[in-house]
Amino acid sequence: MNIFRISIVLAFSFIALFSNESIAKMGYVTVTSQGSGVNKSEAIKDALQEAVSQVNGAQVAAQTASSVSESYKESNGKEDYVISDDFKKNIETKTKGVVREWNIISEKPAKADNPIWEVALSVTVAKYKESKQVNRLRMAVVPFKLASTIKDKKKASDFEHFFINSLTAYLTQTRRFAMLDRQFKDEQQAELNLIQEENFKTEEMARLGNQLGTDYLISGTIDNIAQSSSTKTMRTTGKKITTTTSSVDFSFRIFDVATGLIKNAGTYSKIVPGSVSVRNMADKAANNIGQQIINAIYPITVVGIEGKLLILGQGGGTIKVGDKYKLVKYGNKIIDPYTKESLGFSEIEIGVLKVVSVQAKTSTAEVVKSSIDIAREQSRMIVRPIQSKQKSVPKRSIKKLKKAIKVEMDDFAKDDDW
Repeated sequence: MNIFRISIVLAFSFIALFSNESIAKMGYVTVTSQGSGVNKSEAIKDALQEAVSQVNGAQVAAQTASSVSESYKESNGKEDYVISDDFKKNIETKTKGVVREWNIISEKPAKADNPIWEVALSVTVAKYKESKQVNRLRMAVVPFKLASTIKDKKKASDFEHFFINSLTAYLTQTRRFAMLDRQFKDEQQAELNLIQEENFKTEEMARLGNQLGTDYLISGTIDNIAQSSSTKTMRTTGKKITTTTSSVDFSFRIFDVATGLIKNAGTYSKIVPGSVSVRNMADKAANNIGQQIINAIYPITVVGIEGKLLILGQGGGTIKVGDKYKLVKYGNKIIDPYTKESLGFSEIEIGVLKVVSVQAKTSTAEVVKSSIDIAREQSRMIVRPIQSKQKSVPKRSIKKLKKAIKVEMDDFAKDDDW
């Protein structure tokens, strides 16, 4: 019973949290707009559409114009009603709150030599507040191509699916990029179509026209994903020893969407002993490539010092307790003598850190060793991961192999023919 009550409380807490967040994302902007038409009503309608277009773009403005036209039809062409408070409230209702309020600043009636009405309005328009994340570097991971030489297309397709999801999750958790979705566009558009229906609440229309373009795309080609086994038969005992390896090879690139310029590129090749699942290989590959990307663009920065503990400006699932990092301080700026472009700063290794705790946005590491008094260091410091050495064969397999070799050598020693 207690568990049930706790579940109910948590459910309502989440609903309240996201509801409040949704409400907080709606705001209002007051703009000045001009409009013209064959009469005063048409001029006001044109100005209202122009105001919405300024704030929310052409798509929402077109929807608003249709709603305003319906209100004008209901006015039966009465000019006095068009500027009344009742008409203004009707406009707010018909536009689902996108146009909240408006007032005439100035008007220029039609004349014989100029049969066009002109008006200037002050219009308050509902606007969906964008997250601060949109100011970050925008990235999206798009489907990788499968090389024609791949034999197991199903396994390669599964790897590609898991890899894209894992890489997107990794880069999102670094909190350095605004990661845009390119896999569920149909579902997103279906939801945006829904909020245009009459049963959705006021102001929801302001969510339209907020689609974002990405700065960089990550894509590539998967060249190989396979498992292979080899069996060796011992000469004297006839015993068969089978070894299995799993391998994956792919290339990736990050390119500028606007220019097509390749900003970064690389390859990944891994052979591991044993029969490893496709998901496991994809997760490890995504973690490796994610580290390469983040260390090339936004290396983890030391944001605070508390004695022998350093606060790192990254946390979440991208850092684990026990991870070791090289502590590096920046030196002088380096300029390429040929292109005259900045190559960044020289990096001076000054110590080694070990992560002791991880939070959602930050992590804490202790100083294992250092060559300077870090507490007094004024230069900007970053950390670089220390890659652990991967053993090609597990210890258990080595012991098993040594035992088999010993048995084989003993048999050779007893062999009279030998």
